[in-house]
Amino acid sequence: MPLEGLDMNVASPRYREALDRGVLTLPYCATCRSWSAPWVFLCPTDYRHAVEFRAVEPRGSVRTWATYRREYPLARRIAVPYTVAQIDLEQGVRICALRGAGDAAPMRLGAPVALSIVRDNGPSYPVFSLVENNNRG
Repeated sequence: MPLEGLDMNVASPRYREALDRGVLTLPYCATCRSWSAPWVFLCPTDYRHAVEFRAVEPRGSVRTWATYRREYPLARRIAVPYTVAQIDLEQGVRICALRGAGDAAPMRLGAPVALSIVRDNGPSYPVFSLVENNNRG
């Protein structure tokens, strides 16, 4: 399939619009039944344009993380230090999210997390909080 004429940002606006509604969605290919990252515009498994956005369970586990201790020029101002983690969602896809304000539990690999969406005056974005294993719904 030629890529000419495809809007390379087709996925991102739909992802952001859903976040603005308070829903975490990701691209899903109904043909091969695979999930993708938010910026994907073609199914990375079968290379079809037939991805649709579906709501995902806002739960997963920490794959890795980094804590930033200096400010960087970002789209929104974030108070330092702040932590960004790769989260493996239960659907099998990985996303990045900021750590929620006030979450002081020690970080560890594989820790279960719950995701929520921050909706304020800027663009909406997902944040994660560590949860106890027995609180995972």
